[in-house]
Amino acid sequence: MNFYYLDKNFGFMHVKLQTWFPFLIQVYINGREMMKHIFDENGISYQMYDNSFSFLSDIEKAQQLADRFDSKPLCRQLDFFAHKINPYLDTIEEILHTGYYWCVDQCEYSTDVMFESREALEDIYPSLVGHAFYDFKCTDVFSFLGRRLNNKSQGEAVSDYRKRPQGWRIKFKMKSNILG
Repeated sequence: MNFYYLDKNFGFMHVKLQTWFPFLIQVYINGREMMKHIFDENGISYQMYDNSFSFLSDIEKAQQLADRFDSKPLCRQLDFFAHKINPYLDTIEEILHTGYYWCVDQCEYSTDVMFESREALEDIYPSLVGHAFYDFKCTDVFSFLGRRLNNKSQGEAVSDYRKRPQGWRIKFKMKSNILG
């Protein structure tokens, strides 16, 4: 079952509940949508272009807020949604003495880079795309994220890029981005 919300903290999101035991839940949120609400609460004005920030009134403060991200409050918020959509959760917690264990199955780690003008970016954009695809490999990207690949890792590491109407998309993945 899918539940769609326009949440005050996460913005537009959806929660997917497996309808058989153990009633797994997947939550889909947009981190930039979440940051918009944090910026609003902290007096940082911003402008967005699609799903990226094109202007922030206080970049340093915005970075400090992003650096303070803590998963514990996030887990409490996800527990709230779990209790809201799973009518058996109270019974499960009572019998098994445990609730949901939250983990990240897929996560996009991104960096927004701001340029003074569109023209400044257009001058170097083709070489940035080429450099990202041809010079970085999956193993490089995973090591940037603090993950080590070892002989136990199973699955093929794949890099691909695609031209889309809004620009280029470069993707690095291994076993659905789950390392062994």
